[in-house]
Amino acid sequence: YRRRNPGAGWPEFFINRVQVFFEFAFLKELNPEIPTLTNYDGDRIELWTAVYTFSNHKEIKKLLDNCRDLEPAEKDVYLWGREAGGTGPVPAGQEQRIILGRIFLEKDRLALEVNSRRRLENGKKLLEDLCGGAITHRIDSMQDSRQLMRRGLETQKNKPVNENRRDVNEMSPEEHEFVLGLMQEYYRNWVDQPVPALGGKTPRQAVKTRSGREKVRQLLKEFEFGQNYLSNKNASPLDLSEIWHELGLTRDT
Repeated sequence: YRRRNPGAGWPEFFINRVQVFFEFAFLKELNPEIPTLTNYDGDRIELWTAVYTFSNHKEIKKLLDNCRDLEPAEKDVYLWGREAGGTGPVPAGQEQRIILGRIFLEKDRLALEVNSRRRLENGKKLLEDLCGGAITHRIDSMQDSRQLMRRGLETQKNKPVNENRRDVNEMSPEEHEFVLGLMQEYYRNWVDQPVPALGGKTPRQAVKTRSGREKVRQLLKEFEFGQNYLSNKNASPLDLSEIWHELGLTRDT
């Protein structure tokens, strides 16, 4: 890869050839152990969707627009979040928010998408308290992350080898968002994991000293090289602002 891309480093290689790392992790054994993934709150990742119907679109949209726990993301899409490290919701627009779920508003239905059973129940309570009898619950559905990864593994096994080598820009939007979510969760857990480059300390431990802070800052900058690479490729970037904030660091000092 470096011969074809002079000056390339590990971050660029990882981002541009993420499939290679996935194959190494998941295909090195015939039946690899699929890890249990958890979200920021430590809940097992399960992709839940709750569907509601309603008759008055204008009324529901007004209620969602005026809800302080929701932040409009794009047309008829809302982000439900809370402050990083906190336990309760915070006003939309406040920095360092953890995204708990997304709400999609359609003509006569809305869908709540979250990544754990606990967030599903909390999200449904939020909607039902907010909208009352104006919405009617229809169904909850779930996809387990382990099952999704297992199906992905089986798909990779059945592909010719040359089809497994894909650039990140050749991923479908769904694949890219899934990979992005995994990476986001990895870096949230990273702050409390021993790192060899930090002498076996966790990043949270290392930032307690001046030299440690500088080492962690440089590591984060390397990670963000990959983020910038994704941005240059017109794909959704990995946002590490939450990690910088949690460790009390800025990009310059």
